[in-house]
Amino acid sequence: MPLAQPAFVYFVDAVFHRATDRAEPSPPPSALAHSLIYRPALFRRNQIRWIAACAWRARSRVGGLAALKQAKKALDPSIVAAAATSITPLIRETFGDKSVDSITCIPCGHSRRADCFGKQIAQAVATMLELPFLQVFADRPCPGSSHPKQSASLPPLQQIADPPRSTIIIDDVATSGWHLEESMLALRRLGVAVSSVVWISGASSGIPIPARHSSQCWTRDKG
Repeated sequence: MPLAQPAFVYFVDAVFHRATDRAEPSPPPSALAHSLIYRPALFRRNQIRWIAACAWRARSRVGGLAALKQAKKALDPSIVAAAATSITPLIRETFGDKSVDSITCIPCGHSRRADCFGKQIAQAVATMLELPFLQVFADRPCPGSSHPKQSASLPPLQQIADPPRSTIIIDDVATSGWHLEESMLALRRLGVAVSSVVWISGASSGIPIPARHSSQCWTRDKG
């Protein structure tokens, strides 16, 4: 079958070249997998930007969010691995191998546990990139949901480790980008060169971008 012609994807304020060397694999039959589309994009909030590997399918966002909530509660290792497998090649293609000193995460909070979903994804990405994982700011257990109005009342970030010269913040989902902005600006004030890459951000009703290498929103279990 001939390869599709190259195309450009315009999303938010980013332009990405569509990969044409491999067709997107069929996702497994699950509400979360069917709710995601591989569409790398650049997002912006005030003074910071972040890259997302995947977006919600516009018509499946509500069901996907519900499925993700259950997966985060269960800390499903297969979903942690799927997210990390989606993020890691995107980092390699965007920043190159060994381009930073470490990988870090958004401090755990609303899950009220130290091994939260976002942190586990960051640790898995660090392992795949063969980079150290370093948590610079302490976790902040808190009730309620992760909403900007509630997040604004959180106590300030508390530094618990000496920061590296450069790092990439990894997170599972960025909706408003409030937590990313808080952490990125705090790291910048410490003199750290910091970027952010998340698994899911935004929604799209467009055609999925064929995945390059192993980067997709979901990977079939080959076991």
